[in-house]
Amino acid sequence: MKVEFLKDAQGNTESVHINVDKAEWPDVARQLNVPVEEVNPFDQYRLTESLNSILNGLVALSSREQLLEERERTPDKKRLTELDALQWEALKLLDDPHSFSSVVQMQQLVDHYGPVLQEQKKKSLLRKTA
Repeated sequence: MKVEFLKDAQGNTESVHINVDKAEWPDVARQLNVPVEEVNPFDQYRLTESLNSILNGLVALSSREQLLEERERTPDKKRLTELDALQWEALKLLDDPHSFSSVVQMQQLVDHYGPVLQEQKKKSLLRKTA
């Protein structure tokens, strides 16, 4: 552990910086009553790619389905509205840095939007077979 005191012009301590090695962190966290979270370093990458893929999939599927629905003789306005809302929701999440801010946040979004994408794909397949 390395401690560095930053002082102002009069020599008074302004702030303290403490650098803790990864190996020391669990002991320091226990002393400070901070929960220690064991995270696989690849979780961040895996979840970033998964969330990105799911949200881009929703945007693409919504766009394609809107186009196909608009070509129908009598387009389903409710379906068009649903697809438009879904598309904008996914685009908003893709543009929001908070969506990708933590492993926990990304996991929640993947858990929510993964099934939404699957459901939309099923609707798309049912539409094609009808």
